[in-house]
Amino acid sequence: MRKRAQSDSIDGILRDLGEDAPRPIAPEAWFLGGNAENADLLGALLTEALAGHVKNRQAYAPKDPDFLYDEDRNADFAKTSDEMLVSLKDLNDKLKGSIPLSSFRNQSHMYWDITLPGIAGYVAGMLHNQNQAAAEASPVTTAIEYFVGQQLCTMLGYDTDAVPKPWGHITAGGTIANVEAAWAARNLRFQAVALAHTIKTNVDFVDARNLTVKTCDGRRMAISRLSDWELINIAVDDMLDLPHRLESAAGIPEEAIAAALDTFSVQATGLLDFYSKALPKTAAPVVLVPATAHYSWARACGIMGVGLSQMIPIAVDHDGRMSTVALRAALSRFQTEKRPVLMVVAVMGTTTESAVDPLADILDIRDEYRETGLDFVVHADAAWGGYFASILRPATKGPFGATSPLAPMSNYVVRQFEALGEADTITVDPHKAGFIPYPAGALCYRSGIMPGLITVVADIVYHGGDAMTMGACALAGSSPGASSTAVYLSHQAIPPNQMGYGDLLGRCLFNAKRFYAALVTMAKDNDPFVLVPFKPLPAERAGKTSIEIAEQCALIDDQIVGLKNEVLKQKLHDDAALKELFDELGPDLTVFNYAFNFRTAEGINADLNLMNELNTSIFNACSIQKNEKYEVPPQQIFLTAHSFDPRMHGQDFCDHFTARAGATPIAGEKIDYLVSTMQNPWITNTSRGNFIPNLRDILRHIVQNEVATIVHRHGLTPMPKSKS
Repeated sequence: MRKRAQSDSIDGILRDLGEDAPRPIAPEAWFLGGNAENADLLGALLTEALAGHVKNRQAYAPKDPDFLYDEDRNADFAKTSDEMLVSLKDLNDKLKGSIPLSSFRNQSHMYWDITLPGIAGYVAGMLHNQNQAAAEASPVTTAIEYFVGQQLCTMLGYDTDAVPKPWGHITAGGTIANVEAAWAARNLRFQAVALAHTIKTNVDFVDARNLTVKTCDGRRMAISRLSDWELINIAVDDMLDLPHRLESAAGIPEEAIAAALDTFSVQATGLLDFYSKALPKTAAPVVLVPATAHYSWARACGIMGVGLSQMIPIAVDHDGRMSTVALRAALSRFQTEKRPVLMVVAVMGTTTESAVDPLADILDIRDEYRETGLDFVVHADAAWGGYFASILRPATKGPFGATSPLAPMSNYVVRQFEALGEADTITVDPHKAGFIPYPAGALCYRSGIMPGLITVVADIVYHGGDAMTMGACALAGSSPGASSTAVYLSHQAIPPNQMGYGDLLGRCLFNAKRFYAALVTMAKDNDPFVLVPFKPLPAERAGKTSIEIAEQCALIDDQIVGLKNEVLKQKLHDDAALKELFDELGPDLTVFNYAFNFRTAEGINADLNLMNELNTSIFNACSIQKNEKYEVPPQQIFLTAHSFDPRMHGQDFCDHFTARAGATPIAGEKIDYLVSTMQNPWITNTSRGNFIPNLRDILRHIVQNEVATIVHRHGLTPMPKSKS
């Protein structure tokens, strides 16, 4: 048991950081731009970052001697300086061969431009060389990290006025955050077992043997009389409060409780020894994740000693979301087996399917199973989707008030995001939808007590934990303060609410729907290809006929695709039916998945292997894996690709998608598809209008060429050319 202390010396800094004066909002000033339109602004920001750092160096002990003698500025000094500049210019020349991330043509992974204040904040923090391992090495950036952690907690829906207070901190990325969340969940689940063992075996804890605790199904019993299963399944908040109750209700000194847990707990002894001594008849614990979960969860299970085989994938539905039916079946099975469930993970925006798991339902299911004696931690992996919660956060300060995003999330997605505040832990990545320079992930805890479960204090670094430090309660000890300053300065310019990030991501959602509309209407009757979106058109989802689906497609093409933003917005305002259709278009968030199939004179291709070959060839034409000559990439559009795998998604899932594409399913065979991520807020409103039709024309040309190549390669008969 550790308490995270906050040093009085940083209270003033926190108060200063918390001052939220009204400031102007001009989104066009937030990014450099694909053509470096704001180059002068970036130059001014970086000049200030450098000048401020130089000033700060000169302010401390200015009468101390220089390390540089006048005679050191000789010919060798000049030559060395010139060589560094030449090397930098050469590096920049090589870097021109990189993927142009900020271009309208980059529709691949979950990255786009990074914010100008994020860049300047990172450089300013980096130059001061702040190591976040201990507050004494980073008194200012530690306070900044704590402050932005509270901002993220608020954005995600945690109540920062609650007692105990929520807590968040910056990590190197979502993987580190997920591993840390799993680590904390493991330690939490076995804390009551460790304390009960101590109460029964340590004479100093004799006064606690009759301490009553509440089981997760609502009964109250003496802790010494609870079974191992009942101890394991004490509800999360009651489990967190247990050390405090030992102190306040049984009179056990805090130091004695901490010493006991340092001596005997799963954190102290390791899972194997802990089980052999305290739980010899208990089955191995499990972690439940959606079948589409990020690979970091396998890493987490391996690292914390649970084992990869105890990471249980829960089947997903045809939308790629965790099946609540499958979840209930798994929970019932493990309850019957008396197998501890450490945590259930809900992904708030998968990185491939853009699927938002039913978090609200998962929390309701936990309430159900608590009544039967089973409890577990609920973690929301919102590495990608977390910043979209800003769409739900009204702006309460500032001259502009609350703004409405250009495109709302669907009713289903809103319900899940509104439930975020009930999750025990949440991963969010500022370096994804926060447009912050890498590395900048984050982990937020609903209760600030929970990080104490993973505290490992080295007194030589932390001096007993008397000062607030982030590294003591984190997986990574050392971390750059630059990540925190980047998030902080970006949040200063772009508030994490409807006025800032909510508006920005609302634009991205709007553009994602427009991009979806353009692609699903791209293939015409005389084209040698078809496009099958992973997220079907609303008419297809409603089980309409092929004629009705075609009519809806024609409506989208006529009323949405080619219109200017101003005209479309007016139509959406005036036409409720069109607005309802528009709101239902596209994926849960802004990652769009789709596959192409081709037609020949015989009709739609039924060979899944040939369909996969086509999508792989399109991906190769729209991506770059190596650039040995450092040339400006010749690709006209950038996409990425992935596969639906029966081992992950289930055979029924894969068969369903394959059949929609017109091919014949093959047992065990993957289905290759393409992925686009819309993270560009301005693509439909450039200085020359909507750029999406340009991308559609580019992709159409590439697909036609790749279809012709495959048809010729395999000796197939091409479709007859249209007489029109």
